[in-house]
Amino acid sequence: MTGDRLVRLADWDEVAEQVRRVRADLGVLSNALIPEPLRAAAAASVGRALGRLDGMLLGPLHVTGDLHLVARDLLLTVPWAALPSRRGRRTVVNSWLDLRAGAPPRRSDRALVVAGPGLLASHEEAGLVAGAWDDVVLLRGEDATCAATSGRLAGVGIVHLAAHGTHEPDNPLFSSVRLADGPLFAHELDGTDLAGAVVVLSACEVGRSSSRVGGEPLGLTSVLLRHGAGAVIAAVAPLRDDVALRVMPALHAGLREGLRPGQALARAVADEPEPVPLVCFGPLVV
Repeated sequence: MTGDRLVRLADWDEVAEQVRRVRADLGVLSNALIPEPLRAAAAASVGRALGRLDGMLLGPLHVTGDLHLVARDLLLTVPWAALPSRRGRRTVVNSWLDLRAGAPPRRSDRALVVAGPGLLASHEEAGLVAGAWDDVVLLRGEDATCAATSGRLAGVGIVHLAAHGTHEPDNPLFSSVRLADGPLFAHELDGTDLAGAVVVLSACEVGRSSSRVGGEPLGLTSVLLRHGAGAVIAAVAPLRDDVALRVMPALHAGLREGLRPGQALARAVADEPEPVPLVCFGPLVV
């Protein structure tokens, strides 16, 4: 790497306070039933907090193009693509550097699309996403079991899971997505070959992680990346059904066109009226 420089950014306590405000406001905005005055107040508040984070963390860096972030702890919960300066721009986040010479290419355009139970729009979302791909397996209803899903992961290039998600901060490897016959846990994916796959988790908060001894973040996203996924797009805060229904088909349209995952996400959320808590996680290859 050339041209390295150290830039001191902002006071950590102030950053942490703004991140907590963003998370609280996004929680309010995720409720489609809140009164309009409260929604307007939350939207204004989260806009101020995101602007403040943008100014503190990215302003001094003068980033105008692609941005790769290596972050830990609370910074992994920031919806980086929602920061004002990142609108429409590719942003990729991870907790570690990959010292290999290059990232594995996406192995195919074969897609696996799964809709779990209990979400108002998951079946419709899955159908729209599946429509973006020619070679696709679509699992919905009783077909969307844990065994059927995990058994079809190897060899596909695109994975989309539209399901309830749970991050377990006390035991991150038990973070899960809920399928027809129960939860599919992160630890159950051990041994799965995801080399080069793009995994989209249309599920609330499964982009979150918890740090363990040594500072390594653990959660469903980190497990998928450790198994070789080229990118994992996941939510770091609650994701409303109607937002997912708009954004996810647009995201897959971009992937189908050949955009890189971070580019496809940036384009898909650029015109949303409220911040979308989706983050593109992926290895920074040097």
